[in-house]
Amino acid sequence: MKFQKGSFVFVPDDDDMYVPAEVESEFESGKAGAVKLVENGARVKLSSSQTKDVLPMDEQSLDPTADMVHLRQLDEASILYNLRLRYMQDEIYTNIGTILVSVNPFKVLPIYSPEVVDKYVREGGRNLGPHVFGVADNAYRSLTEFGKSQSCIVSGESGAGKTEATKLFLQYIGEKSSGSGSGSRAAKSSVLQEQILEANPLMEAFGNAKTVRNDNSSRFGKLIEVQMDNKRGNIVGGSITQYLLEKSRLVQQAENERNYHVFYQICAAASMDPAMNAKFELVEADQYFYLNQSKGKAATMVPGLNDAHEWENTVTAMEVLGMSAEQREDIVRTLAGILHLGNVRFSGSEDKSSVENAEMLNLAADQLGTSPATLEQAMCRRNRGNAKEAVFSDQGVTQARDSRDALAKAIYSNMFDWLIDQVNACLAKSIKTKTEALSTIGVLDIFGFESFDHNSYEQLCINYCNEKLQSHFNAHIFTLEQDVYKKEGLDVSKIDPPDNSAVLKVLEAKGKGIFAVLDEENRLPRGSDEGFLSKVLANADGDVLSKPDVKATRKDKGARSTFVVMHYAGSVVYDADGFLEKNKDLLLTDLHALAAGSSFKFLASLFRQSSSAANKKTIGAQFKAQLKTLMDTLDRTEPHYIRCIKPNSSKAPNSFRAKMCMDQLKYSGLLEVCKIRKNGYPVRKPFAEFVQRYRPLAPNAASSHTSLAKQLERDGILAKDEWQIGKTQVFLRTEQFNDLEVAREDAVGSRVATMQRVARGFIARRRFQKYKKFLADLAKAMAKRDAANLEKVLLNAGVLPYQGRYLAVVQEAKQLVDKLHEEERVKEMLERAIKASDKSAIESALNAAKGMKLKGDIVSKAEKALKTIQKQAEVVTKLRTAVEKRDVKQLAAAIKAAKDLKMQDNALFKDAVALRSKIEEEEGAIKKLAAAVKAKNVQKIKDLLPQMAELGLEDLPLVKEAQTLSKEKVVTRSEAAMARMHQIRLRLEQAIDSLNLPALESLSIQAIEINLQGPAVEEANRLRAELAGKAEYVSRITAAMKAIEIRAQSYEGLVKADLAPLSEAIQLAVDNGFQPEEEELQEAIEFEERMNKQIAVQDAVDKALKSKKPAEMRSVMAQVQQVGLKTGPAQKLKGEISALDAPKSSAQLEAAKKERLANRRQLREASEEDKLKDALMRIIKVRSEEHAARLKEASDNTLYDFSRFYKIRSDEDFTEFASGEMKLQYAQYKLKCQSKPIPKSLLELDEDLSRTAIQNHKAILQYCGELSNSFPTAMAGYVLVRGQEMPELCDEIYMQLMKQLTENRRPVSEDRAWALMCMCTRAFPPSGELEPFLINFLVNRRTEPGLIGNFARLCLVQLDRTLQIGPSEFLPDMEAIENYSARPAVLAEITKQDGEVMSIPVAPDQDVGYVLEICNHNSDVPEDEQQMYSIFVIDGKQRSHMDLQTRLTRFYKRWNPSKLPYVDYFVSNWTGNEESLFQTLEKKYGPEPSMDEDVDSPAAVFGTMRRNRRRKAESRSFLRLPVTAARTAAKLLGIGADPATPAPSPESAWPLPWWAFLGDIYIRMVKQGREPVFSHKRMIIFPDEAMTDNLFQQVREEVRDGELPFSDTKTMAMLVTLDLKIQNGGKKIGKFKGKSMQDAIVEILPSNQAKKISPPEWEQHVLDVQANEDLPRNVAKLQGRYFDICKSNPLFGMTFYYAQPYQLDEPVILGVNLDGVHILDENREKITFTYDFANIQKYGASGTYFWMLLVVEEGGKVSSDTIYYRTVTPWSLYSTVYTVTHVAASKG
Repeated sequence: MKFQKGSFVFVPDDDDMYVPAEVESEFESGKAGAVKLVENGARVKLSSSQTKDVLPMDEQSLDPTADMVHLRQLDEASILYNLRLRYMQDEIYTNIGTILVSVNPFKVLPIYSPEVVDKYVREGGRNLGPHVFGVADNAYRSLTEFGKSQSCIVSGESGAGKTEATKLFLQYIGEKSSGSGSGSRAAKSSVLQEQILEANPLMEAFGNAKTVRNDNSSRFGKLIEVQMDNKRGNIVGGSITQYLLEKSRLVQQAENERNYHVFYQICAAASMDPAMNAKFELVEADQYFYLNQSKGKAATMVPGLNDAHEWENTVTAMEVLGMSAEQREDIVRTLAGILHLGNVRFSGSEDKSSVENAEMLNLAADQLGTSPATLEQAMCRRNRGNAKEAVFSDQGVTQARDSRDALAKAIYSNMFDWLIDQVNACLAKSIKTKTEALSTIGVLDIFGFESFDHNSYEQLCINYCNEKLQSHFNAHIFTLEQDVYKKEGLDVSKIDPPDNSAVLKVLEAKGKGIFAVLDEENRLPRGSDEGFLSKVLANADGDVLSKPDVKATRKDKGARSTFVVMHYAGSVVYDADGFLEKNKDLLLTDLHALAAGSSFKFLASLFRQSSSAANKKTIGAQFKAQLKTLMDTLDRTEPHYIRCIKPNSSKAPNSFRAKMCMDQLKYSGLLEVCKIRKNGYPVRKPFAEFVQRYRPLAPNAASSHTSLAKQLERDGILAKDEWQIGKTQVFLRTEQFNDLEVAREDAVGSRVATMQRVARGFIARRRFQKYKKFLADLAKAMAKRDAANLEKVLLNAGVLPYQGRYLAVVQEAKQLVDKLHEEERVKEMLERAIKASDKSAIESALNAAKGMKLKGDIVSKAEKALKTIQKQAEVVTKLRTAVEKRDVKQLAAAIKAAKDLKMQDNALFKDAVALRSKIEEEEGAIKKLAAAVKAKNVQKIKDLLPQMAELGLEDLPLVKEAQTLSKEKVVTRSEAAMARMHQIRLRLEQAIDSLNLPALESLSIQAIEINLQGPAVEEANRLRAELAGKAEYVSRITAAMKAIEIRAQSYEGLVKADLAPLSEAIQLAVDNGFQPEEEELQEAIEFEERMNKQIAVQDAVDKALKSKKPAEMRSVMAQVQQVGLKTGPAQKLKGEISALDAPKSSAQLEAAKKERLANRRQLREASEEDKLKDALMRIIKVRSEEHAARLKEASDNTLYDFSRFYKIRSDEDFTEFASGEMKLQYAQYKLKCQSKPIPKSLLELDEDLSRTAIQNHKAILQYCGELSNSFPTAMAGYVLVRGQEMPELCDEIYMQLMKQLTENRRPVSEDRAWALMCMCTRAFPPSGELEPFLINFLVNRRTEPGLIGNFARLCLVQLDRTLQIGPSEFLPDMEAIENYSARPAVLAEITKQDGEVMSIPVAPDQDVGYVLEICNHNSDVPEDEQQMYSIFVIDGKQRSHMDLQTRLTRFYKRWNPSKLPYVDYFVSNWTGNEESLFQTLEKKYGPEPSMDEDVDSPAAVFGTMRRNRRRKAESRSFLRLPVTAARTAAKLLGIGADPATPAPSPESAWPLPWWAFLGDIYIRMVKQGREPVFSHKRMIIFPDEAMTDNLFQQVREEVRDGELPFSDTKTMAMLVTLDLKIQNGGKKIGKFKGKSMQDAIVEILPSNQAKKISPPEWEQHVLDVQANEDLPRNVAKLQGRYFDICKSNPLFGMTFYYAQPYQLDEPVILGVNLDGVHILDENREKITFTYDFANIQKYGASGTYFWMLLVVEEGGKVSSDTIYYRTVTPWSLYSTVYTVTHVAASKG
């Protein structure tokens, strides 16, 4: 063959098999030549031998072809090159006619977004490129158009992407069907759709595993059938059939493989959840025998897979599928029982065995609901008797292990079957539909062809199944098609199809087939694997079935038990060992009885349905029957094929191994398919159907199929040789069929105009009827004056033009709704005022009701309550007068009057009662003493005098007379009484100083009881009256504000006169002693200013509406937004602006598209250097000065709650396209989390943008797990790209995220929504209009406990950077997005040595080493010191989740008790603006008390003075590991049993290893109800190191926190004195600003020292030091003195760990410094023993232990010993020792 110059050829290549090249000069095959490679332009000289294999190439093949049927050149080279070319362009789908070839990309591609789905739904699969959505669309259309059931067979080898293709197919069917139907039927169909999709992740968790070929390999087959209403096209039910779960994987896995995913999921989840951990005693996955048989932890982990996160998805799937919490817990218990069972070990011989580890037996028995003895007997002994008599015999170790494994497999298999039944039961609850209207779409996802180094019974079954499917494929594509052509008399060149019937015969033939031989051998009493093998090999033909290679059997004895089958995909060597047992799969009677009799009801129920009978069918027989049913099912459907190709064995993206792909193309028959599809006619239409469908193309020639076809050929629609007429059908080639369909659509379209005209008239009439009905309904609702009903009717205003914006009746209705709501608010105000018995509030509310002419029971009730309060005020005056005069009669009268008015809770009432009781007691005592004096009864007098003294009556003349008469000494009160008087006087003085009204009222009663009098009591009574009066003024202000607030929200808005009551109340308060800067007045004054501003804006709105000038209206609208105006005119103005913005010319739309395209082109892939620069810029960039101002302004919820954003659509507009029964639900959840996609954009966007917004919302729901999607990472990427390339959509995206995060009840969904919010705030900013609303949303959540608060703080910091820097220029990094599934992004708030806090955004993939580098840079740490620094952590308290009332009460108890009477006022006025309030309060007073801080007890006075420190870890630290984990770790290290006590918890901060991730640390602590407290400091300080400012700050902090302890009071007093003088700038210590010296001392004392002696005593010590010591005045010298004292401590410069020595119960404290690892005494004051680094030869760590190998030389002898310490921070200790030893080595 000659190859002409300039022609193209395929040149053989070692890697790619064939590469295209251009001929440089003419040459012949077999002679030397030269070519230029197309792909890289390289010139290559070919030898004569090389040119023999050169193939000609059609130039068409240079370009990628979507459908390979269109290739003119059809051979291996062109087909393979086309697939490779498309694959490297990320075009992974290619058609061969109707068959889809899918090449696994091993990466996430942006081709599954809602936008792509929507495109296929709207345009159809026929009109778009090859895609799995196209296959699904064709199946759906065939079902709905022709009513025939469909199937999709997804095939390919393991790892080719079958499971993902299946999920995508189902996702599309669900999406397509969701647009069908309406109302409740559509809603139920939507639920079923989600349940079918959620069945996949559930089945994957329990039935998929990591193999060497695939990280998510299906270890069972499944046929998912979706029942469809073929008339309406919606889903009405479904079912799943499972095939051959691989049970052996449960107890044994090959190298680099895992067990089923669910086991790793529950272990990971339990490590995060203490309750789950405690209940099921679960530990790390690598501690279980059933999970660690491969390569330990390396095999238990899958890169990129977060098992804990996946467990949350599994739980979600269970919930969606209707499984109860109890059932979910039963499942976990069963799984835990299996894992514990696998850890049971046996000892003994091959004749007898017993359990070796009783603790594991106990655990397994407990979880499985049986006794340890019963479980042990069932495994170690076997009942060989009968039903009448039990005869037990011992089993050896091997048999016991087999029994254990058999029980585990049976439990798991039965549970898996139960799961399938549960899913089917859920899906069977279908929508009622007539049977004749039902069809199904079935998707078969079944195990791919397998060939491993060792192949057993499971592989034989799997490959048998693949042979059956290949046979079906061959029959459908080749044999049947050729038969049809022959029967119909068509002339089509014959193609020899692949034929695997010989293989099937070898496998399934009766009598001699492998499965038949195996079943027969099973039936023999002495059947064996050897017998089976010999019979199989007796039938070997050397072609399909053959014996193993003789040489192999000599080298490997195991090969002697093998046989070889030549499958369609290649030969496979099977090992017959274990075939009989696996085929039989029977559970011993003892084990079955044990499980069926379990006290664990769930487990028992799994076995009561199953059987252990000997006549049970073999696995092979069952599987053959299943496959026959499957084939029958497939034969009844119209099949669609997706052939999946695995491009490489390393699971690497962008890697196309040509040889591997060619093999798959060959054995799957795809090469022949190309040829038969090219030469054949895959589309055929019966004559009647052909005429019916294509009549519109030539109506005059449609009398018969022949005349119609000829006319279409004359018209050029049918091309010659592209169609043929058979005996019963018209046959068409694929391309011709597509052309014919396009022509039909055009023809039908031309006739649609007439239909549209008629339809439009009909629609207009129907719409007019709807208008009339709406107006009638509206009139009725207005007449009823029911706000809820009226709002429901107004939702239908969407049927009116412009939503009825310009109809007077609609505006009147809206005005009425506002008025009704205003009435409700006034009624609520009256109710609250009556309940609180607040006179001012009732008066104010009554005035508001009067202004609205509101009448009714509530008004009457309020008027009555007001009269009662007035009477109560009169009684209060009487009580006060009676108390002051101490008149018993007046007291009695006043008390009675108070009781009549139910005033028992009044403080003065309590005083009066106490005083009357006291006076009566005194009068009784005086009377008794007078009688004794009169009777001169000396003994009686002596008895009574002490009582008189205790009552405080010792100064009465009668008492003096009695003392004289009795000749007694002067009687005084007892010491206890005097002490109580002193204590009450002291507390009274403190209450006076702090203006604490509740304390004054409480102490008043106690003062009365002990007859305490004097200036303190008088001042307390005066102050009580003053404070009560001030509270009344505050009440008047609050009431006025509330009334104004209600009026401000009304349709009409405010007028100046409405503010008069507030102005008067403020002035009255000022006149009576209030200062304008007090927070009570400050808020009222600011409120008045805001209301005046609102009035001004109202006037501006009226003016703008009159002027109709667009610029003026927009300017005023900005003011409306600023003040949060919601009046009727403001809403009208909003409508006018919306109308102005709505019309957009085609030119404007085209310009917007060009801008988006330009934005898209600017986005580029980021290099690693780009990523680093961008990250550093966003971290190091200092917060702008505007940041604080932005936060403060945006904190006002009355203005910036995101629901108030003026661009949000009205309810009637938003729900315009929703069905009637869904309108209300959509309106209610417009701005709340909902699992349904929105019907329109949330903001007022044009139609195109609104459609994109809906797609974006679907992407958010799919990423959050509300809707199923196989590629959630791609959905997040879709959202990010939309925000980057479409600035006009940014606000919509942020609104949708805020909606998703509002009232989200699903933790998984909420966490993912926050993750997406974190990504968005890093990628693009909102508009200036939305900015304060987004900031407000984040500010209100930044103090939430746990991750939510941290997410909000992270978003705020990132948003600040993004607002400064602008949107990111880089495309989303899919790998980075994927990392958000592994762990959360966090804001690391790290305290530096000087006390400053760094806020560092940390992405999920950034480790501690990265954060440390940022901290070192920020702290200017010298390069030679950086290795000595670390990030330290300690688990602290979680943030408060208390309500505002509790928080304020605690805050004022802590800082200013005088404000306690006004807490209700603050709650009333600051609800919704909590964070703004606390920002102000913390600046004025100090930090909010933590949840655990005691603010009530007197002892708390000093404790709360201390500043917020890095908190000490509690004994229940999150780092505690279960006892079982410690035991297992001990055994792995070979150190025997471990004590049943947990390792000691850290009591001080510890350094984190550089390879740890802060996100992991954070999530583990949060799961335990804790929050990490991070700090950045040195791990070690050298003894001779010179002091620096950073070192001084660190050492001082350690002294204050007690980490560097000094027990000596004198030394501690010196350090405190130096510390105080340094704070005071070196000056003499006096009173500190805002606090006493005692306060200042207690604030810096370690907690243990503060308890040793009292604050006054500490103060005296400090004053003594100051007076007696010669202290410098220079701050630097004071610091030096302080540092030198600290250096004298032997613990100076150490890092501490808490551990427990192996086999000892007492914990120890370890300290690490340059000298070695030290053991410290229990008080952490001195070193008791040292492990010198010179003697530590090796060291290491495990999950629970740190160990050191010590080598010591003594007397010329060398000895070694390994020391083990159990600790919860082993790797941190390891990291510290590693760092310190390297630092020590560098220091010499």
